[in-house]
Amino acid sequence: MGTIFVQIPAYKDEEIIPIVKNLYAKAKHPDHINVGICWQNRLDGDSGELNIEGPGENVRILNMRASASEGVGWAKRHAQSLYQNEDYVLAVDSHSRFAEDWDTTLIESPGQCPSSKAILSSSPHPYRLHGQTLVEETATFRYPSHYAANGFLKLVALSGRSSP
Repeated sequence: MGTIFVQIPAYKDEEIIPIVKNLYAKAKHPDHINVGICWQNRLDGDSGELNIEGPGENVRILNMRASASEGVGWAKRHAQSLYQNEDYVLAVDSHSRFAEDWDTTLIESPGQCPSSKAILSSSPHPYRLHGQTLVEETATFRYPSHYAANGFLKLVALSGRSSP
């Protein structure tokens, strides 16, 4: 089993602690998972630091002032700076939930692709906040459809594990 780095940008999001707890609780091998968070919540004159414990203290956090934020791309870059040569990288929103054994599914999925440079993309599962349970367990995957006139790759979304 390889190691997974989970990158999470979080801007004033109260869901950051529940997502980290959920990703470790639902993982089959939580000790193989490291998390990097760019926490943008600190106010001027306020420590506003986020402290989250994971198995083996595998959670790395950059505590930033919310007023210094330059957007989600900027926050993703900062979260990615916490990467330490893990075998796989997963980028998620700070308001997500995970399916049971998501880590083994993530690692097995590239082997099902006909390319040695597979990139997996999915739409997040909807979940109910108060129960923090997934509404459904079937992921929505995105597959290449065609290149648009402007050169951008267009994707089609399908539920389940079947390809188009």
